Amino acid sequence: MPDLKVLIGGRNFNISCNPGEENAAQESANLLNHEAELLHAQLGRLPEDKMLLLSGLLLGDKIRALKHEQSALEEALSDTQSKANELKSKSDVEKTEFDNDLTEKSNKGSMTVPEQKVLEELQDISDSLDKLIKNILNIKTEEEKISKLPPDDSQDSFL
Repeated sequence: MPDLKVLIGGRNFNISCNPGEENAAQESANLLNHEAELLHAQLGRLPEDKMLLLSGLLLGDKIRALKHEQSALEEALSDTQSKANELKSKSDVEKTEFDNDLTEKSNKGSMTVPEQKVLEELQDISDSLDKLIKNILNIKTEEEKISKLPPDDSQDSFL
């Protein structure tokens, strides 16, 4: 097991971690050190146990705030997804109605050349919008897959 020397709040600590986890352990120590330095700037030098406790509590508060923000973002994403699905449904209905009207008009032979060109352009736009909606839905699906990944709780190895 690799041993690391980390600096937290102006004090050196020796910790051990599993091979390959040195960078993660050092990064975690740096985060804790940052909080300890903020405390030191505000309150002066504290006893080691109090400095570590308060630094840990500050990091815990930041994690709590990030979880709350993530939850709010997921809710907003879900709302946006619902609206996109509604728009797609309305678009599908309107496209079907338009296609039916177009077929009827085409069968009667009453469409002019400019109308046919406009129709082709509108069909291209409709196809592009359909692709865009599919991409939005795929992004949502990928984000849901990522959000369902289990958290990496392998930090207990360097305690």
